[in-house]
Amino acid sequence: MEQDIEDGVDVKSVSLSFALEPYDDPIAKPSFSTMEQGIVITTSSCNEGPQVGILRNGIPWVLTVVADTIDRWFVGIMTLGNGMTIIGWSIFWGNLLLQKLSLVYDKNLETCNSFASLLKAQYGIIICHVGNIDNQIKSLVAM
Repeated sequence: MEQDIEDGVDVKSVSLSFALEPYDDPIAKPSFSTMEQGIVITTSSCNEGPQVGILRNGIPWVLTVVADTIDRWFVGIMTLGNGMTIIGWSIFWGNLLLQKLSLVYDKNLETCNSFASLLKAQYGIIICHVGNIDNQIKSLVAM
């Protein structure tokens, strides 16, 4: 970041963040001196999951950017204990083996658009209703 000062940079984007206290964070100290020179530092916020809403970036002199949505869906395949396979949509792109989780369907949560309601939900795999199949296909075709 010292080079940024010499180069006359106005804004520095650092797409990193660490779940550390500012005195241990490798971005915190150099970004402070850079901020003192009038350069705006932006960083991303890391997700300390698996709980909803646990984000971390404790550097008070930087602008922290978070994302709350993504512009794509991935195929999600779930195999139940009885061997039945359910194929649906997920925003999780990786492979993950979870065992002995309950399926949770709650009419009050079906759209999964209330942060407060999701925090109160029973722990498990929450089933969300994202509209009828025609609207889902139209949204995929539009992508």
